[in-house]
Amino acid sequence: DVERGALQPLYTGEHGNMETIPPARHDLLVGDYACGAIQTTRGCPLSCSFCSVTAFNGHRYRQRPIDQVVREFVAIRERLVLIVDDNLIGTKPEHIARAKELFRAVDEALDKLHIRRAARSRTVSTPGLPHGLIGESEAMQQVYRAIAKAARTTATALITGESGTGKELVARAIHYSGPRAASPFVAVNCGGIPESLLESELFGYIKGAFTGANETRAGFFQTADGGTIFLDEIGEMPLDLQSKLLKAIEDHKVRRLGGEKEINVDVQIVAASNRDLEQMVKTGGFRSDLYHRLSVFRVMLPPLREAREDLDELVPLFVAEYNAKAGRQVTEIPDEVWARLKAYHWPGNVRELRNVIERCVLFSDGPVFPG
Repeated sequence: DVERGALQPLYTGEHGNMETIPPARHDLLVGDYACGAIQTTRGCPLSCSFCSVTAFNGHRYRQRPIDQVVREFVAIRERLVLIVDDNLIGTKPEHIARAKELFRAVDEALDKLHIRRAARSRTVSTPGLPHGLIGESEAMQQVYRAIAKAARTTATALITGESGTGKELVARAIHYSGPRAASPFVAVNCGGIPESLLESELFGYIKGAFTGANETRAGFFQTADGGTIFLDEIGEMPLDLQSKLLKAIEDHKVRRLGGEKEINVDVQIVAASNRDLEQMVKTGGFRSDLYHRLSVFRVMLPPLREAREDLDELVPLFVAEYNAKAGRQVTEIPDEVWARLKAYHWPGNVRELRNVIERCVLFSDGPVFPG
């Protein structure tokens, strides 16, 4: 129901069935209706369509991933912003008051979701280890120290390293180890989006800005507001767009394509590239001012060949992962296989190692890892 902030309250009827509350009974809603906290004056169990868990009188309803819940609430807020920006609510005081009420309700719900997600993240993370990263080599210890420094600030960070070394994992570790952990993390592959669309995807666009722009849409920067935006393959970004990115970093504002109004955004920017950006600056392929603005913190990822001792942890982990996925029981890795794994150059780094392990586990006929 749009009048209740696009939430769909439910209740348990006399026979335990979930039913939609009729509009005439929406006055039963009281208090906080974010994340299973909906109550009624009659004590009926209520849930909004975005709740993670609702339980009442022994009934427990299906749990939804909290990240999905956050994304849906963010999408609702984006739609509200577009409605207000396009002046679709009119000028009547009651309509404006209702729009403010909806904003307030959605913002309160997001705040509580962010707190819950941050608490859950702190609970499941391994103390002392960045999220998803593995390795005890000295090279990886340096990476962990750099992540810890970058996570303590909201300054921009630049991750460099060869393809397949795990740059997005490091970006996520910076985000989820810092004060923005409860807010959105938005990853953008600058090399995977056509140049003609990259600006509109990053900054958004208004209806009619170009052929096919049939509606106003928020960009990735607005989606990541309050959190982190990860710009992967930043070296592929065209020069004219680099200047606009620099302005957005310095002013903390973006302007939608075809629009005149600047929109405030609060994001931490983490960029990454497998290209030599310093050399690109010298040859004119990358703006020097943007390079220096991005590299306030530098995190340099080592290639796998320079951290071979980490194979002792990575290989068993990947074997266990693909055993579970493929229903295999590979438990033994012969010495000669270990020798070959450690002697190989690994030009594709951890990504290549993962693919090799997956293929070997899939084609195994027993408990012995094939050579």
